[in-house]
Amino acid sequence: MKKMNLIPSFYTQHLKRQLKRAEFLILDILVVMLQQHRRVKLEELAGQFPQKILFESRRKKLQRFLSLPHLTIAQIWWPLFTYWLTKNFEPTEVLYMAIDRTQWGLVNLIVVSLIYDKRAIPIYFEVLPNLGNTNADKQIEVLAQVMPLLSNYTTVVLGDREFCSVDLAQWLRRQSQTYFCLRLKRNEYIEIAPDIWHQLQELGVTPGFSIYL
Repeated sequence: MKKMNLIPSFYTQHLKRQLKRAEFLILDILVVMLQQHRRVKLEELAGQFPQKILFESRRKKLQRFLSLPHLTIAQIWWPLFTYWLTKNFEPTEVLYMAIDRTQWGLVNLIVVSLIYDKRAIPIYFEVLPNLGNTNADKQIEVLAQVMPLLSNYTTVVLGDREFCSVDLAQWLRRQSQTYFCLRLKRNEYIEIAPDIWHQLQELGVTPGFSIYL
């Protein structure tokens, strides 16, 4: 396999401090393989892994590497993400974060991402133990881990209808320099005047039309 320099220098410096030499080399090879073959299944990665040992030995080798206790988001990714923030954003800038849940078959993920250049850069994710929607407690728990990384910035949290609970909104209001925009369901009631409530669907709002309440 032709060696490609796909890892930026500041990534390399950090990863070499966190990983043993053999671990770093495996990671480096995996990055190249993922770019070339676009496969993420363990068996397919083991089949392409450039080491002259039996397939089962390659599979176990990769499995052990991916199960390393220090291969965590907090230890590996967050220092890199924080460094990248300081190089690309001034403390006065507004950062937009999206909280979302996505399900691939039996895999259910909750993800917090930074919106940058029309892309979502994952900051943190968790594999949920159950399928289906999350509740406010889990949403707050996940956001609480991410917010300290962005404490130097003004942040706007974006969420779809799954994240429209009052408990989450109240928690976000208590966070410093934090705003939010959570999509509401059409059957939600809002108080447009003291003791006068209307469902959102009764306001006649259509796509492309906005009002301020």
